[in-house]
Amino acid sequence: ADEEREDNDSGKLVVDEVKQELVEAFNIVDADQSGEIDASELKAAARSLGFEPNREQISSMMDELDEDGGGSVDLDEFLSVMTSKIS
Repeated sequence: ADEEREDNDSGKLVVDEVKQELVEAFNIVDADQSGEIDASELKAAARSLGFEPNREQISSMMDELDEDGGGSVDLDEFLSVMTSKIS
């Protein structure tokens, strides 16, 4: 029974680590620290990673991330989309 508990704890630890890394990534992309990522911040993040997305590509990424259609991506939306892509 102890071994099972360790497996569950290590699984949760991995999930917590991934979530923490996603929160850190969100905070880096959220350049103005507003708590939301807008299209210009997403474009800047893509450029910093060596991509040159056009307006259509940025719009497509925002549509995917912005679950409530509010025009920006908050942390909950970001975590929801990113964790669904990982699992």
